[in-house]
Amino acid sequence: MNVLRLLFYFRGRINRAKFWLASAIQLMFVIASEELIVYYEFPALSVGGVLFLNIDQFMLFPLVLPLIILSAIGNRLELTYFRGYELARDIGIGTVNRVDIEFLVINLACLLPLVVSLTAVGIKRLHDRDKSGWWLFPMYFVPVVFYVAPVMTMVAGWAVLIWPVVEFGFLRGTRGSNRYGPDPLASDR
Repeated sequence: MNVLRLLFYFRGRINRAKFWLASAIQLMFVIASEELIVYYEFPALSVGGVLFLNIDQFMLFPLVLPLIILSAIGNRLELTYFRGYELARDIGIGTVNRVDIEFLVINLACLLPLVVSLTAVGIKRLHDRDKSGWWLFPMYFVPVVFYVAPVMTMVAGWAVLIWPVVEFGFLRGTRGSNRYGPDPLASDR
């Protein structure tokens, strides 16, 4: 399976190993896009375009990898909302800043492929568990809404995120073929 098919194709099934591989690739994209956003928004904080990352957030790397990716999307959505509001306000008073428009374009250009990739990988992993892709809605979007909401609900959002980590990363898919395709473990050999 090539990387583009793994990250952006919505049909079929993937096993846990491919889920973790896709998550690692998505994390690299999140880090690169976060660096681009930080460099563009706060050039004084970055050193040659690279912000020094806080290593403590990666201490339990395998367990928190999906959590980091989803919280980055929550942060990005929140930032897009506030910057879009500022841009709309500036348009209303006639003081549009070109940097605000460029920032929103870069932010959305980084956010869109990540959301599509998370959706495709999640659907294929749910298919491996013989579940419909519609289960992604409560698994991905409810925690992001909690995360963007006020502080007390952020804790609930992190608690709800444990479910997708267990479902995608630790539970085995159905053995043999199911309604979504052949067993990915059987086809890997």
